[in-house]
Amino acid sequence: MVKVIDNYNAKTSKTIKLNKNTVKTLILQSIARYKIEQPKGSVKGVLLFIERDADLAVKVELSMTLTGEQEQCITLTPVNTASTNSGTIEDTFEHIVSEEKQNIILKITPLRTDLSLNHKIQLISGAVD
Repeated sequence: MVKVIDNYNAKTSKTIKLNKNTVKTLILQSIARYKIEQPKGSVKGVLLFIERDADLAVKVELSMTLTGEQEQCITLTPVNTASTNSGTIEDTFEHIVSEEKQNIILKITPLRTDLSLNHKIQLISGAVD
C-alpha cells in the first residue's frame, strides 16, 4: 500500500499488487555486443577463439573503425574449427586491417532453431595486435 500526503495535509492511498512470479520468455536469437579495449590505443588485427557446444551455430561480426567513424560490421568466417577435450567445438577467427583502428566492436549471435535446445557459448577469448 502506498500512502501520500501533500502540503495541505490531503491524504490518499493506493494498493498496488506486484507479480512476483518469474515470467520466462524464450527467444531463438540474441546478439551479444562487446567493445574491445586495446591496451596501446589502436590495433591492426584481432585473433578470436569461441568455444561453444557442438550443436550451437554462431554468427560472428567485427567492426574496426577509426574514432568517430560509423560502425561497419563484417561477418567473420572461422579459419579453423576443432573439437576440444571437453566435448565442445572451438572456432578460431582472424581479421587484419591495413591501418590501425581504435574502435573495435565484436558482435556474436547464437543461432538457435529450436526453443527446447539449451546450447551455450562456453568461452570467448582472444588477442589484439
